[in-house]
Amino acid sequence: MRTKKLTVGSLKSGNEERHRTGAYNDTVSAVKQHEDYSANSIKGIVKPEPKTITFTQNNKVYSITASEGNHTLLDAALQSNKPVNFKCRAGTCGKCAVKIIKGEHCLAGKTDQEKETLKKKKIPGFRLACQSVVECN
Repeated sequence: MRTKKLTVGSLKSGNEERHRTGAYNDTVSAVKQHEDYSANSIKGIVKPEPKTITFTQNNKVYSITASEGNHTLLDAALQSNKPVNFKCRAGTCGKCAVKIIKGEHCLAGKTDQEKETLKKKKIPGFRLACQSVVECN
């Protein structure tokens, strides 16, 4: 049994297939030579953006870049030299409460301790930085 080699997007074989494959390869080579890879100019080539979490505490706005590791938002903020208020690190005092502006998808769901403290302190819609585990990288 003989099989014919087909290219993606082509149902034809022979010279026309080679022509399309060659044109595609030339296009990809030309794109790779450019310094700026723009998703708007070439479909399928995307320069990944860093995952950023932006939050407020005491009317101050902070942004951190999510990184690998199973650490909390508080740990990430302190590693980035952000002066975030905190006290107990156990999720009981509520001093590290923050309002997430951007990047909520980069945080794990609320722990039971976090839910309990936020309810007790009457601060719905906030997160405890010491309990919010960063999962986005």
